[in-house]
Amino acid sequence: MRTNSSLTSSVEASKPQVNTAQLIYQRLFEETLNDIKALPPNELSYYLVLLVASIQHEKHPEKHTLLLAETHDLVLALKRLYQEKTPETCAKHLQEITLRLNSLMNQAQINTTPMKIKKIVLTICGVITGIIVGILGAIIGLGLGLFSQPNVLKGARSGFLCGLVIGIIIGFRLPSTLSQSHFENNLIFCLNSIEKICAELEEKNTTRFKEGKKDENPYACADYDFYQNETKKYIIETFLADEPDKEAAFLAFLDSEQAFQVCTTPSGLVDRKFDGTLGHHSLIRFSINGKTDIPIEFGSRKTSPRWVDQAEPTRHVSGKKLFEMLTLDRILQETHPKNLEFTLKHYQLGDNDCLTYVNKILIGTGQTPTKIKRFTPEIDTTTGQMIGALTRFTSATAEHELDAVAPFFASETDLPIRFFKRPPRGKNQVLPDWPPSPTLVSIA
Repeated sequence: MRTNSSLTSSVEASKPQVNTAQLIYQRLFEETLNDIKALPPNELSYYLVLLVASIQHEKHPEKHTLLLAETHDLVLALKRLYQEKTPETCAKHLQEITLRLNSLMNQAQINTTPMKIKKIVLTICGVITGIIVGILGAIIGLGLGLFSQPNVLKGARSGFLCGLVIGIIIGFRLPSTLSQSHFENNLIFCLNSIEKICAELEEKNTTRFKEGKKDENPYACADYDFYQNETKKYIIETFLADEPDKEAAFLAFLDSEQAFQVCTTPSGLVDRKFDGTLGHHSLIRFSINGKTDIPIEFGSRKTSPRWVDQAEPTRHVSGKKLFEMLTLDRILQETHPKNLEFTLKHYQLGDNDCLTYVNKILIGTGQTPTKIKRFTPEIDTTTGQMIGALTRFTSATAEHELDAVAPFFASETDLPIRFFKRPPRGKNQVLPDWPPSPTLVSIA
């Protein structure tokens, strides 16, 4: 029989092993995030950070150290790709990325035969529940529309359409939500998104290589110089048109302090009467030397909003950082077109929408993700709060997930989000910190 002293000794001996595992994981966690931050502006950074954040949110994240290690290896392969200058060498690193991605997916065990069968079954079940919940949502929306607006026919049509679409989205996700853990859903979502972007990268740039186009590192981002030049041209024509020496003015802009603000407007795309019910459209409005123009956002671009219902404190960055944001935005506008094909294939409420787009811009340029939400009880209607709860329940990603990695990104402030009710007609919203005053003060 073992004595109490021997039992105590065995317990104490096991403690360093646990601590060592946690230390190894924590070191790898920090190294992975730092290497992601070191990548040039790109869309992949968002999904890589989200994947790391989902691992970090687990009760015992150190159990997933091997998964994190595979993720880190993929990041390092991407880092080597971006550092190369010749197409031939880039092709070799592109093959390495494919191998690293396959190794990561094998470690996650999402490409096994049982998982593929499960995916087919869940898709079939999702279609069935989507139809059922969609019809139920249409009936509820029809009823709400009839009694919420003076124009009965318009209200009925809008309510029916909104209820049908939201019902189909939520219904389609229900089987996956109920049969898989949140971590598993998030893992599948992140890895499928990473695989899709890597496949597009390989296909687009391999074609360019075969055509003999040898831009500087074309594999890393085809035509990146082109997007930079187009963004530079836009800044000069829109904000620096009155400057006598435009090149000198642009260089001064890169070294100056500029401002932007993450905010939302009501998602009343179908009818303004549904403000506070259908969530909030996220965007980034920015200012260059005190002038504002069309915002950074997913969807059609018109003008910077004069009224918002959620607003972060104004962020201050260098002109160079804002230039990176606008360049990445120009790239994403081509990969995120607001058309029916993209909406049906890739748009996912709560997972790949306007708020995701904003965080892709922020994380892709090494900045803190926003704490603004799609639905918020402070200004949402009761129906909006119910829809928000259902959306969060069935989403693969959680709104609070990125909070775990926020401390690893530079942040000038942690002030709370401000909420605003719509003002009476004819009155413009006035915020004390927006628009900011013109400035050309260089950042030290």
